[in-house]
Amino acid sequence: MVGQTRIVVSMVPTPGEMTVARSNPGGRMSADDNAFLTAPAAETVSAMPPSMPPVAGYKLTRIISLASTGSVYLGVDELDGKQVAIKIFSPEIPFSRKTLEDFRQEIDSARKVTHPNLVRLLSAGELERGGMYLVMEYAGGQNLTSFIRSQSDGRLSLKTAYNLMLQLSSAVCYFHRHGFTHMDLKPASVIIQDDDGRDLAKITDQGFSRFLDETGILPRGYMGHDTHRLAYLPPEELLPVVEPKPTADIFSLSAVFYLMLTGHIPYNFGEGEANRIMVEKGQTIPIDERLPGLPEPLVVIVERGLSLDPESRYQTGCELLDALETVRV
Repeated sequence: MVGQTRIVVSMVPTPGEMTVARSNPGGRMSADDNAFLTAPAAETVSAMPPSMPPVAGYKLTRIISLASTGSVYLGVDELDGKQVAIKIFSPEIPFSRKTLEDFRQEIDSARKVTHPNLVRLLSAGELERGGMYLVMEYAGGQNLTSFIRSQSDGRLSLKTAYNLMLQLSSAVCYFHRHGFTHMDLKPASVIIQDDDGRDLAKITDQGFSRFLDETGILPRGYMGHDTHRLAYLPPEELLPVVEPKPTADIFSLSAVFYLMLTGHIPYNFGEGEANRIMVEKGQTIPIDERLPGLPEPLVVIVERGLSLDPESRYQTGCELLDALETVRV
């Protein structure tokens, strides 16, 4: 693979949750009906399915989450007793032998990328029945969607949002420096942990659907039809041919920052194809219209990150991090 490398993981490690999709035509987060903004809502799952395939070397204990591409389970490494998260991809996904080999190679590369704000990838393998599984660090906590919902006014405080954005930008900077792009950043991709009273952010959900899309396993443009991702998808991602570039991550991360600060997605979404057109045309709502009174330097950072033209954005996570560090909050 030449140039930027795609990481091929999809996982939302929120303990004991199974994702259940609901719809929401609006742009404001609410406790009951905001799945459209970020990620499916969650319901507790306590039982393991009887048809669960064995994974050599691991004991699976419960479901963490379910998705169209597969399921994530909490597991225990039988050698050292450590908890891990194991993604088992749906048997309906038609992996070819070449795709399986590409998958292993990309995971082998990604295992070298370690950062305190990134969920670590540990290993990948093939099930006896066929199909792939992926083992990664178990990041207990709640995803950013749930964390924002838990706030009394439906958004994070300026200081909390800023501190989390510094962490996320640091992780994306590190990612970009090592030649990777995430290509699927969204609130459900961020896990918030309590680290001795400090909110610690970890990035996961590293774009397996993108890998399926680009390898032709899923139809081209699949990602643009997922309403849980659309609000965070850079406009160029809806084009027929897309090369993975760091500027795509900048747009998505800026959209996540917008949500943390305001409690809104960057668009006035309604229903149907009109939402996709809004994204294609870059019809975002200026953040200072959503939340007057924000510090002007943060307004400039968010608006630049959400630029329709990728060349007008910060070009890497490191540029974005540098800009954030000049702001006093």
